[in-house]
Amino acid sequence: MIRTRVSALAAGAALVAGTLAVTTGTAHAANDFDPTFTPVAGDIVGTGSDTTQAAMAYAAQAYNVGKPAGSRLASFAAIGDPSSVVLRQGGTPVLRTDIASSGKGKARLVAGTNDPNVDYARSSSSISASDSSLFQAAFAVDGLKMAVKATGSNAPATLTPAQVLGIYEGTYTNWSQLGGKPGTIKALIPFAGSGTRTFFEAQLKAAKNGVDLALSNQLVEVQEHSDGEIKNDENAIAPFSTGRAKSTSTITLLGGFAPERPMYNLVRKTDLNGALGDKLEGIFGEDGFLCSAEGKAAIEKAGFLQLASTDRGGVCGEWLEGATNNFKTSDDAAAATSTSLKVAALGKRQVRLTAAVKSTVSVQGSVEFTENGTSLGKAVVAGGVANLTLSNVAPGAHTYAAAFTPRDVLSQHASTAAAVKVTVKTPVALSVASARTAYGRAVALSVKASAPVNGAATVTVGGRAYRTAFAKGAARVIVPAGVAAGTQRLTVAFGGSVTHDAATAAGTVSVAKAAGVVTAKLSATRIKATKRGSVTVTVVPSGAAKGTPVTGKVTIKRGSKTVGTAVLRGGKATVKLAKLKKGSHKLTVVYSGDRNVAPAKGKTLKLTVR
Repeated sequence: MIRTRVSALAAGAALVAGTLAVTTGTAHAANDFDPTFTPVAGDIVGTGSDTTQAAMAYAAQAYNVGKPAGSRLASFAAIGDPSSVVLRQGGTPVLRTDIASSGKGKARLVAGTNDPNVDYARSSSSISASDSSLFQAAFAVDGLKMAVKATGSNAPATLTPAQVLGIYEGTYTNWSQLGGKPGTIKALIPFAGSGTRTFFEAQLKAAKNGVDLALSNQLVEVQEHSDGEIKNDENAIAPFSTGRAKSTSTITLLGGFAPERPMYNLVRKTDLNGALGDKLEGIFGEDGFLCSAEGKAAIEKAGFLQLASTDRGGVCGEWLEGATNNFKTSDDAAAATSTSLKVAALGKRQVRLTAAVKSTVSVQGSVEFTENGTSLGKAVVAGGVANLTLSNVAPGAHTYAAAFTPRDVLSQHASTAAAVKVTVKTPVALSVASARTAYGRAVALSVKASAPVNGAATVTVGGRAYRTAFAKGAARVIVPAGVAAGTQRLTVAFGGSVTHDAATAAGTVSVAKAAGVVTAKLSATRIKATKRGSVTVTVVPSGAAKGTPVTGKVTIKRGSKTVGTAVLRGGKATVKLAKLKKGSHKLTVVYSGDRNVAPAKGKTLKLTVR
């Protein structure tokens, strides 16, 4: 779909203060930005501004992946070797100087100078009302600042628009007039026909309140965005693309004067029909490559910002007949995200990484976890959370980071979490020997660790816990009498230390029933037939500690006949006997036993009834 909009370039572009010192990046030879092939019929070929030659070269490289001849994008550099190029197979070579500006690129699309081998022109300035046969599609935003020598320049750190105007009209001729060091100003300006020059002069005119310029006759014309006349001259100054400056380490950009401008690609209106129109739309249009996520990467690689798509309030890919002042970028349109990271040492050399990603829209994408810049793995965000568990992590200190990458970079921003430190401890194994004892007897348990650890531990036997401590990897605990008979579960828990993980071990304690020891005493060995005798019975576990509890029932028998019973309380019972006939009686005391003490008999008692 073709939509058009007619707008006027705002007289004053946004002026943004700040100084950018470029200290990294390497300038490319111009032929790095030529296509690696000779275009054929059907390929989309462009020339023009050197401002966007890198951006369009990077875009072409990405766009052409998997594309056959006749369906590719070609962008010829504006500067550099070779001095002539063949724009399309079978064509006549053209001098690079004849395609080396926005104006010269545009000229190959219009009547009188039309070149059928050219399908589009790169431009760093807008078409005008007289260019009625052309459409332009904006795709990126660039800034324009004043560039000086990277080190040792006599210029001040900041220049206002009015001061820049004064330099180029000859009002200021020495840097000392502007707060800099003494030195005769050497003002450089791009060659006529340059889109950057057209834009720069428009900004100077805006600073002069729309009055025509009276440029100094001392200005030196140079190739736009070239550091050749700047890098070795402490008095030189020139307008320079902020995007191009990011790869030019020999210059510094001054603060103050900083208008922004859109970058365009121009096409013939008549070409937006048929198969050629479909190709142009697919590259430059609203849904074209330059407005896509892949296009964004190419544009940003060249130092520019991609304009927002029309469905997000921008103008990327919209066919325009005039300039736009809508500089909304895809970054402006994308929803912000924030990422936080939690790290948990799980023990046994495992670490759990949990990244939480928040946004005003549903989070879609993945998180990459890293340690000291080395990728540990990626995890898809689900419900705003991404997890990764690491195994076999070396003991010691570790610092982890997390970075969220959205599935669609045009709808959401990437974000990173602050690094988190964690200490991974050395695993330790415990061993405890199973033990045997009898009810009522204490038992000593020995526990060993696989490392010489120190620290508190707990031993649990039969549901009762006993405290102990490791010293140089060994611990000992005395389990007192009173553990019930049977096979009792034994657990040992080491709480960990500064250097070692917590650990547990399990075993058993086999507690045998104790033999019962029964003692009995008659209240009287001789009683009258009218009286009832009584027997005091005491039962204790054999070999048990004093006070070990015993329960159960005792029975007094005369032969096979029961003559008295009682329940032990505290291991004792007083049994009231039934009335017995006159005569001598032999009484047997029988203990029935309980869960901890075996059944037992006492010595025979003799009772005389008169």
